[in-house]
Amino acid sequence: MNLSMWTTWGDKDLVTEQAMCDAFTKQQPNIVVHAQTVPDGDKYTAAMASGAPPDLLQTWNAAEVAAWAVSGGVTQLDSYIAAGKMDLSKIDQGGLAAGKLFGKQFGMPMLVYTNTLLFWNKSIFQTGGLDAATPPETWQALTQDATKFNQQQGGAFTRMGFVPSNGQGGLGNIVWSFGGQLYSDDGKQVTPDNPGVVKCAQYMRSQIVQFGGLDAINAFKKGFGSNANDPFYIGQIVTQINGEWLPTFIPKYKPDLQYGVGYMPYDETAPQAKQSGNIGTNLIIIPKDGKHQQESWDVIAFANTPEPNLALAKGLGNTPQVLAAVDMMAQQAATPELKFILQAHKSPNMRSSPINPVSNDYNKALGTAMGDILSGKAEAPSALAQVKQIIQPKLDAIVAKG
Repeated sequence: MNLSMWTTWGDKDLVTEQAMCDAFTKQQPNIVVHAQTVPDGDKYTAAMASGAPPDLLQTWNAAEVAAWAVSGGVTQLDSYIAAGKMDLSKIDQGGLAAGKLFGKQFGMPMLVYTNTLLFWNKSIFQTGGLDAATPPETWQALTQDATKFNQQQGGAFTRMGFVPSNGQGGLGNIVWSFGGQLYSDDGKQVTPDNPGVVKCAQYMRSQIVQFGGLDAINAFKKGFGSNANDPFYIGQIVTQINGEWLPTFIPKYKPDLQYGVGYMPYDETAPQAKQSGNIGTNLIIIPKDGKHQQESWDVIAFANTPEPNLALAKGLGNTPQVLAAVDMMAQQAATPELKFILQAHKSPNMRSSPINPVSNDYNKALGTAMGDILSGKAEAPSALAQVKQIIQPKLDAIVAKG
């Protein structure tokens, strides 16, 4: 039996994924899985609508998965999980949440990553009289420390301790650290008016005011370079929120950089949000019209066992979704920074929003609202409440259809 798998991964990543598929075939010789790179989202949508999709489909686009699931095009996985007695407590909970629609599991994670770690320049911390080994724990402490590092020449910034919204520091990523969330747990409510979301937006605005206003910050950002001239590498930025991939680039572009990595700060009024972060993943699904449903699930189940998951994670440079594989990878980590990143994934406050069919419209509305909030054109409570008024009726209509 031949199974087809479409994936957005290509080049060496595709080779690694095919190797995992080949390892599956060694266990089940009657099933051969052929992985194929299909990067075009339109082809995915066309295949789902044609009635002749691939047996397995892997994509980073959670909004597409939600739309397919709502239309009945994706197989719900809960019955397979129950029949196979898969222990979901052994899987990254953020990765699992990213594959849920209205509380039901439609996609499974294929590796995970966090894009909300705090990185800081240890050398500048030390020269500034701060403990280079201890990052600020709260957002309030970060702002206080960052202000000490700001430098200006001719009224323009030449160095900033922290640049609001730079790197991965947007609302959707850092909202967890204020005790907020953008959806209800069952995904049936958008919650931009959640107190933690509102406080996050207000704090982001206060940072901009404290650091000189949007014009001054944007003028500073215009001078940013990339690769070897990345502002964090060359000391233009002292602290930043960024992803777990950063330590793979630092040895290439700035091998002498003395840096630290830690959890994203949390709001001092929300201590329950300590060690929080945002989790991203690639979802693998079984199209409803796929011809080999059980066999396709068998491949997914195999990918969620430690050894295959570890091999895939090593090949792609991401974090395993299987917690036992995370421990195995941490034991083999080449640096303390990489070991910390892997272990950070096990914090119960590392979370992800569920897939949702209104996510594209929601994100656009949030983007508009945040633009007004950060520029001072609107206050956070009213702007975010308006987002709720715009988006919730759309979601209600979808939920009502069942």
